[in-house]
Amino acid sequence: WEHPVVLGMMHTVLDEGIGRLAVVSTREARVDPGSVLVEALYTLDIPGAMRLEQFKEDPLMRSVTLLGEKSVDPDLRIPAKMDKVNRATATEVLRRIRGDLTTTLDAMEDFMQDSARLHATQLKQRVAEHYDLEIERLQALRAVNDTVRPQEIEEFETDKQRALEQAEGARLQTEAVRIIICL
Repeated sequence: WEHPVVLGMMHTVLDEGIGRLAVVSTREARVDPGSVLVEALYTLDIPGAMRLEQFKEDPLMRSVTLLGEKSVDPDLRIPAKMDKVNRATATEVLRRIRGDLTTTLDAMEDFMQDSARLHATQLKQRVAEHYDLEIERLQALRAVNDTVRPQEIEEFETDKQRALEQAEGARLQTEAVRIIICL
């Protein structure tokens, strides 16, 4: 997983906006025929935070709701069996539901903000714990070994502060959307 080619391909897939929307259909009885479900996947994005990569768990957060709803039902389940929809039909469906889709995605994103804040708080805790352990270790070592310079400890404290500031900028990133037409 850590090979540069694999990492590069993973970043290309995650960072490109192309191919993040799918339109499928289902005949499952759990949802009324004619309904349109919207499923969205989110991650926590921390712009320019390379030093935080080791702390990120990259949780994939998922939300599903009915099209046009302004609230999200966390218990709504996606049907198991789905069929592909051809490109022309998908384009027509998207053209017709564009306004409702925007409203629905906005509601879903608002709903997911609490989850994103929780993940950001957990990220900050992991960062603080990591740096605090290193700082304590260096301070204890300094007490018995004069070769540990105060600047080394100060560097870790500065790094900790920068990392916490970067973690503060974490935001919800929509990774993919799937439109499910119930037949």
